[in-house]
Amino acid sequence: MLSKRAPGIRSSPPDTVICSAGTRDASPRRCAASRRSPSTAPRASTRCAPSTRPRGYLRVEVVSLADVLAPAAQNLACPLTRKSVYYHDPCYHARYNGVVEQPRRALSQLAELREFSWNKTDTECCGGGGLLPKTMPMAADQMAKRRLAEVQQTGGGMVVTSCATCTFMLQRNAPPSVDVVNLATAMARLSETPFTAPTSIPDADEG
Repeated sequence: MLSKRAPGIRSSPPDTVICSAGTRDASPRRCAASRRSPSTAPRASTRCAPSTRPRGYLRVEVVSLADVLAPAAQNLACPLTRKSVYYHDPCYHARYNGVVEQPRRALSQLAELREFSWNKTDTECCGGGGLLPKTMPMAADQMAKRRLAEVQQTGGGMVVTSCATCTFMLQRNAPPSVDVVNLATAMARLSETPFTAPTSIPDADEG
């Protein structure tokens, strides 16, 4: 995330958490990230009340990379043949931070955007939240594979996401017919903009 305005930390009551894998809502379509306690889970940024703003607090706004890339996409070369791409909504981006339309605007400039059956604020978890890959690795991988099964059943293609954890989980569980990339890489590829891709993705056990 990038900084532009004063962020605060808003704690949501536990009973308002709808993003879960094994908490109040046991549906596997919910996000594993909310297995963390409300005090440690990521929250959408809001302005602090003056009485709660800490000393030396900077007035900045936290924005997603998608917020920056969406307007930049208008300046990229549009390919003659537009590919079809799927966009996977990261749980916290869509449900808590309101990062829903920005990546779609960026991709729509360069490709034909296709949607998962479960998308936007009803997105399905990639299995990477809440330390699930560490505590229940098989369940985490199955969640990622199920998420990509919809793309595989339609013949495969490119899946784009704006979350590093989602990228990692989906890439390592992607079948050969599915190409998973982050938003910045997708925009560079689709516009045929020269760039140097990372040589490898570090394993989750490293660092």
